[in-house]
Amino acid sequence: MKKLKPALSVLGSVSMALTLASPALADIKQPNAGSTIEMFKEDANAKEGKDLIYGIDGKKGKMSTEKIEIQNDDWDQDGISNDLEIKGYKIEFNRQTGKNEAQAWDPERDKDKLKFITNPMSANSDGDPFTDAYEVQYYGSNSDTEFNPMVANIPNLQVGIKRIGVTPLAAITDSNGGSIDKGWEKSVSTQHSFGVGAGVEGGVEGSAAGPVPSGKASLNVSYGYSKTSTDTERYSSNIDWSTAKTVDSAKAAKVSLQLEYKNTGTASAQNVSPHFNIRLGDKIISTVKATQDRYKANQLSTEKGGRNTTEVLIDSVDNQADVNIYLSLDELK
Repeated sequence: MKKLKPALSVLGSVSMALTLASPALADIKQPNAGSTIEMFKEDANAKEGKDLIYGIDGKKGKMSTEKIEIQNDDWDQDGISNDLEIKGYKIEFNRQTGKNEAQAWDPERDKDKLKFITNPMSANSDGDPFTDAYEVQYYGSNSDTEFNPMVANIPNLQVGIKRIGVTPLAAITDSNGGSIDKGWEKSVSTQHSFGVGAGVEGGVEGSAAGPVPSGKASLNVSYGYSKTSTDTERYSSNIDWSTAKTVDSAKAAKVSLQLEYKNTGTASAQNVSPHFNIRLGDKIISTVKATQDRYKANQLSTEKGGRNTTEVLIDSVDNQADVNIYLSLDELK
């Protein structure tokens, strides 16, 4: 009796170490002398990692919780006054300074312009790796990243399975004279999208890249595994698998997967490295962490940057480029 063989799946799972704060944009209460604010503190020696923040002119630093100076008209000391942050501002280019700046938004003159409302008690209202001042400065720039002080800039990494291939290492025969001696391949068109953000789980490991427009600096935000997604493809052949045999039943065939990595988010991503399992039915037959350099995407821009996709062929065991991913004859059955 002929069977549909095999049922292959790619199983991916990942948990985020990155948590993005939600902007506090509504009903800012009048603080008191005991209130605290979140301000940017420059630190030229700050190491790249989840806590690194970029301030104005691309200065590196971190957010710091400080006691409020209640009489200060700029509580979070980000260069945007409390009044502008609460009532709303537009972003305009100042020809004298050669930089963008926040200016009062007028309901009559500026009704066709975007109005920005940010948190006067936090220099980083949207919780991404860039301060409000930085995002105002580079708003509308030719950077890959769409800077906006109200919208968190994060990568959204999509892993697509393009093709799955199975190649017998030697002829597989049955008692009726049936035989398979060539590989078979199935083209597929499925993707898993994994957003990086507060309460969102994903399917790749990598880092958010937040270079200043010159491209001389970047931000790494690592995240690892927890969501599970599965794609299954079946193959048929003219062989009675109940009587099938081959030269080496432990290594009857090898498997390869053509994957596409795509960044659909608003920030570039670097060192993209998917973690996934290959399974047959309910049995996991191989775990791939894609730590080999040839399986990584060193840099994925945003769609705006024009370099947001790449393809890789997964065909060997993690950390062992010369060792194929094998299926036993029983696994093919």
